[in-house]
Parts: sequence; C-alpha cells; structure tokens
Amino acid sequence: MLLTVIVLAALCAFVYYHTAAQKEKISQTRLRNRAATVASFLFKLPEKDFTLLSKLDSSTSSLLAFENISIYNNRNQRIYRYAKNVTDTAAIDAEMLNKARLDGQVNTNIGQRQSVALYYQQSESPVVILVSAVDENGILNLYDLRKSLLFALVAGIFLAFISGWFFSRQLLNPISKISTTVTSISATNIEARLPTSTVEDEWNQLAVTFNNLLSRLQESFEIQGRFISNAAHELSTPLTSMSNQIDVVLHKSRTNEEYLAVLQSVKADVHHMTSLTQQLLKLAQTARGGAIQTEPVRIDEVLMELPLVLKKISPLYQVKIFLMSCQIMKSSAP
Repeated sequence: MLLTVIVLAALCAFVYYHTAAQKEKISQTRLRNRAATVASFLFKLPEKDFTLLSKLDSSTSSLLAFENISIYNNRNQRIYRYAKNVTDTAAIDAEMLNKARLDGQVNTNIGQRQSVALYYQQSESPVVILVSAVDENGILNLYDLRKSLLFALVAGIFLAFISGWFFSRQLLNPISKISTTVTSISATNIEARLPTSTVEDEWNQLAVTFNNLLSRLQESFEIQGRFISNAAHELSTPLTSMSNQIDVVLHKSRTNEEYLAVLQSVKADVHHMTSLTQQLLKLAQTARGGAIQTEPVRIDEVLMELPLVLKKISPLYQVKIFLMSCQIMKSSAP
C-alpha cells in the first residue's frame, strides 16, 4: 500500500507540475508574440500615432486577462500605455529595462501576473515593450487538473487497498490451510499429509516439500521403532538365559564345579551382550547415515550354537538340527 501510494502520488505530482510548466511556457510565448505584434504596429504607424495603436490594441482579441501594455524609450520613460482595466497597473523598474536591453527579453512573474519585457531595436529609436497579463484560463485549468488528480489519487489508493486486501486473502488462504494441517500433525498421525493441487504454483510446491519432509520423518520413526524392537528382542535372549541359569543354581546347593560352570556360562552371556550392544550401536550409526563394515559369517557355526543358547534359556528345550545337501543342476540352452 505504501509503495502504491508513493507511485500514485509521484505520478500525479509529475503530471501536475509538467502541465503547470507547459502552461507557463505557453503563456510566456503568447506575451512575447503580443509584444512583437505591438512593436510591428508601432513602427508601421505614421509618426507613432499612439491613439491609433490604442484602438488597434483594444480591438485585438486576446486569451489573456488583465492585459497591460507599456512602451519605454531609451531614457526609461513610458511613451505608451494600454490596459483593458484602467485601474490595472504593471510596475517595472529600471534594472529590468536595462536587463531587457542587454538580454533582448526578460520574463518575470509577480503572483499570478506574468510579464515579458521585449527589447525592439529595428528602428531609429529602440524601445522596450512590456506586456503583462494573467492567464485565467490556464489557472482554472490547473485548478481543475489539481482536483481531478486529487480525486484520482484517492480513488487509486482506495482501489489499491480493496484489491490488495482481496488478493492478499486469496494468496494467504493456502498458508492458513497448511498451518492448520501442520499443527494437527503429531507422532500419532505422522501419516497425515498436506493437500496438494494440480496447479504448479509456489503454494503447491511448498505443500509437496512438506509432504516429502513428513515422509522422511515417518520413515525415520519407523526405522527407530524397528531398531528398538530388534534391540529389545536381541537383549532379552541373553538376559533370560542368565536369569534362568541363576534360578536353577539357587534352587539347591551345588558343588564348586557346578557354580564355576554356571559363572562361566553367565560370563559368556555377558560377553555376548557386550558384543550385541556394540553391534546395535553400529546399526544406530547407519540409521543416521553412517557406514558399517560387515564380514562373512559361517551359518553352520551359528546353527551349532543354537542348542547351547536354548539350553541356557530353559533346560527343557530340545533342539534337533537337520542338515540337507542339495545339488544345483545347470542346464544349457539348446
């Protein structure tokens, strides 16, 4: 709104002052032409008949009001004067007359009255012709233009405010919907997504970006949940084994050898938990983008350890392992 007001005000000011400058220039041109016409009539009249010149001036139509014509000789004496209004006078000082003789023409403004002093020397007795008037039509036109521009400025500001308010609401409406949807999303409904449209604009791009972010967050939560579940499952097995072995030993008195065997088994389970914890930490690093190094594992050794692990959990468990061999047949195409 501020930018719109500044632009409209600058445009109105430019139009007004440009028109005022043009009006000033046109008025000065009219006054100069009037002075040149008076000089032409003056030196064509027999013996400078000022009476006949006065009649010619009075019969000449002019668009300027309060017209006043004066002629001064080289001694700065006024030798002729004409005014449409007898009480109207146009003063001029000797400095202005001398400057007109040096420059050829001098333009002055006193209030609303404009004056042109023209030095005419195409005769034996050069004179300075002073023509002054008030451009009432130009003043009225400027007044009407000022009112029109002021009305246009107010109307433009009002229209800019209404249109800006309307379009801002239309533009900010998608942001309100996005804000409402994002506020309602939590860990319990992370699968919720922002509505998108087929229009490829900035708001749709923002909604797609948020949806991609939510998808990555949901994937991270799922990975975290699986990691916790796997960690709890893997850690519960050796802990259960240790607890069952201790319960069995404490059920009745044992020999030192039996106690030592149980302690060694518990120690092995502790080492297994330590190794398992280190592996889980490495797995957590991979979930954060880190790299993990792997190495081959013999599956037969893992299978052979299963009976011992299960026996630690419960002596009632029995394990039977069946090994089967198979041969991969290769056939060649005909």
